[in-house]
Amino acid sequence: ALGQAFDLAVLAASLDMDGATLLEHLEPALSAGVIVDNTDGTSRYRFAHGLVNETIYQDMGPAQRARTHHLIAQALDVHHGSDPSG
Repeated sequence: ALGQAFDLAVLAASLDMDGATLLEHLEPALSAGVIVDNTDGTSRYRFAHGLVNETIYQDMGPAQRARTHHLIAQALDVHHGSDPSG
């Protein structure tokens, strides 16, 4: 629900998890090359292929999607506030 590329801190906040724990959970996907580091010195990661992100999103039910969007909105508000530039 965060899109093709995502910020680790926003994802961690939306899951109520610290960054180190989240990276542990993401390690299998990183090792398999499903998720890759943006290598730009930031904490941004991306899905290696857009179909992976799309498939995961489509597999979510409507209630799960709504809850996920709500949690992400809260995390974005905490990290970026009213600054639309992020």
